Amino acid sequence: MQDKIQFFIVVHNINIIDVFESNGKYSKLPNYTYLLVGDAAEDYTSDKIIQCNKLTVNIEHKNNFLAYTGWYALANNAKLLGDYEFTCLLEYDTDVEEYFSLDNILLQLNNKDINVWGITGMETHSGIFEKNNFTTGLFTYFKEKNIKEITTNNKMWMTTNNMFFRTQFLRDYITDEFTIDFFNHIDNDKMSGHFLERFLSVYCFYRNINFSILDKSGFIHRGYDSHSTQNIYSSDRGYVQFKTINNIYD
Repeated sequence: MQDKIQFFIVVHNINIIDVFESNGKYSKLPNYTYLLVGDAAEDYTSDKIIQCNKLTVNIEHKNNFLAYTGWYALANNAKLLGDYEFTCLLEYDTDVEEYFSLDNILLQLNNKDINVWGITGMETHSGIFEKNNFTTGLFTYFKEKNIKEITTNNKMWMTTNNMFFRTQFLRDYITDEFTIDFFNHIDNDKMSGHFLERFLSVYCFYRNINFSILDKSGFIHRGYDSHSTQNIYSSDRGYVQFKTINNIYD
């Protein structure tokens, strides 16, 4: 069954990949590859690394899109996604827990009515349709497009950029005119990563596409603020400590 799914881990620093490979962080995952985003001049492309700024089609100049530049690269460069039925996209600060079970994941992905699964979620009354620094780009887009109401088809929304997609839906989502239009609207705003984190659920609501939140996914997202946009619990939410412990330099 593992030949049905591939994993991509979005990373912004080659030294982080070296650390993860040496400590086997993702060794429980079959068919995994790193998506190296950013503007690194040197070419680190290998059988384990896709370097997005070296691809024919890329948007690495939109550095505030964070994980989405990697998603965009996958969907817009032929053959990268291959023939796998499912594609999992993970952020580098997502850990694989001891109880992770690929069989449990695949059992939940067997629901033919669902196109995308989040590893975590929140109820729709919190965090997605509240006007704040994390949602400004959504509300200005709604106003520009005269979208007066978004009808939700789920009581939850998918938080973080850690997702399991039906591979064809990932292609369709990233290349959809509605999505591209939103990319253009937010341009490269400092908070773009947060706008995009919420946009996937908005897209599903707007297009009436079914999604779900996985039960006991076996992943935990640490939420390091490596791009200094959160400032919720601390200035970096553990990113400085992570770099110090692992001797990583930006």
